[in-house]
Amino acid sequence: MHMTRINTLAVGITLMISACTSHGQVIYDSTQLLPPNSAIGEDFGSSVALGPSYMIVGSEFANDTRTQSGAVSVYSRSTGTFLRKLIPPTPLPSDLFGSSVAIQGETVVAGARIRGLAYLFDASNGNVLRTLRPSDGSQSSNFGISVAIHGDLVLVGAVSSPNPDGSVGGVYAYSLSTPTDFEIIRLAPDPFTGDDRFGDSIAMNDDFIVISAVNDSTNDAVYVFDVASGARLHRLEPDPSTNDPSFGRSVAIVENLIVVGASTDNDEGNRAGAVYLFDAISGARLLKLTPPQITSFDSFGESVAISNNALFVGAPGDQLTGSVYVFAGPDLELFDILRPPEVNGFDQFGHSMSSDGAEVLVGAPETAPETGAAYLLFPRCAADLNNDGLVNFFDVSTFISEMVDFNEDGSFDFFDVSAFVNAYNTNCP
Repeated sequence: MHMTRINTLAVGITLMISACTSHGQVIYDSTQLLPPNSAIGEDFGSSVALGPSYMIVGSEFANDTRTQSGAVSVYSRSTGTFLRKLIPPTPLPSDLFGSSVAIQGETVVAGARIRGLAYLFDASNGNVLRTLRPSDGSQSSNFGISVAIHGDLVLVGAVSSPNPDGSVGGVYAYSLSTPTDFEIIRLAPDPFTGDDRFGDSIAMNDDFIVISAVNDSTNDAVYVFDVASGARLHRLEPDPSTNDPSFGRSVAIVENLIVVGASTDNDEGNRAGAVYLFDAISGARLLKLTPPQITSFDSFGESVAISNNALFVGAPGDQLTGSVYVFAGPDLELFDILRPPEVNGFDQFGHSMSSDGAEVLVGAPETAPETGAAYLLFPRCAADLNNDGLVNFFDVSTFISEMVDFNEDGSFDFFDVSAFVNAYNTNCP
């Protein structure tokens, strides 16, 4: 399934993202994932996670066991086949299980933010491994609204958990190697800053933990912690001239680069959105990204994902159906804008996102008829017209015999021949 694509202009800011020089000869195709039991209003795709073997999709309003108890679906990454549903041991109505999901290897962590629990599952068989709880009784504090897993650590956000200074929000850290259902440490924001809703979004890698505090005020911030010690390193803030109550709506990190989404930023229009990039080591703000293509209510930055080769930004309000912006190259060029192949309207394509290498899994929880969908986006060489993974004579034969409109201008002519030859002679990643 070929994604709708729009070639766009470049943004000339040098950053720490590297990419193949032939990225411009790459296009994105997709595999669509649909809910195994279609039902209106279950928000299939409200959360997604992409692992090496499995794709995980949350449906927080699913009615499989109880009314809006929620569900999580597991798909094969290699084939796109639905494998199984993950169900918590004792589901209750309005648990909203699947509010958040993450995966590492075969281990899935899924939050149920109204129930106030998080669960570890084995994706290969659906077995429940552990039930994670806060030791301070904060289960009614939206515990499970966000989750992350990396190495030995599992993180669970609870944005309404009270702090001694009167602020609210905490993130609970669990060890996979420690056989207990309770946290080993609780992370909290700086005291007396009024940073509420700490734990709204979480990301981490080998060295850093990134946690947002999105409190719908002028005090929005993102915190950076050291993984090894738990020490607080930086408090990241948006552009001081911007009154944006959504800085930290989404966060991602790769190596020393932190990406922060601010989906209601007003620079390019009312709630058009923006994305910030920071240096994780110094805490320095590197860039505020607001491409001129975005307009009011696009919600650019509602989700973000990053790999060593590309930055993906979800804009679920763009063009009604939603879009994913792809930035690549050493100068962070706006390489493509991707939209679902079937435009239904109000799909919210880009509401959630997860990346693993060059591929990205995108949630569209309102895909018509409001049952939701998810899409695995994967790159391929533009000149590989027969989709066999190779660029060779057979692609030339396909180009000639089918008179492929390679530059998508509506006609087959010399410009298509020139564009195809250029793509054919370029070594794709």
